[in-house]
Amino acid sequence: MKPLVIIGITAGIFAGLWTQFSTPLGLITWVGFLSWACFFAAGGKRAGLLKTIPANLSGVLWGAIIV
Repeated sequence: MKPLVIIGITAGIFAGLWTQFSTPLGLITWVGFLSWACFFAAGGKRAGLLKTIPANLSGVLWGAIIV
């Protein structure tokens, strides 16, 4: 199986699990979904995580400033 197909299936599974568990916990579903999408779009693994965390924190900061 091609790596891109595996990443797509994994992202879909994580998105479904996040949707099921975030709502009862009172978390914002779409924010978590976008974070997972950014992680996989950045290549996943450690490198993707290191790229995604600063980008998402920057988005949180700018959102807070705007609000």
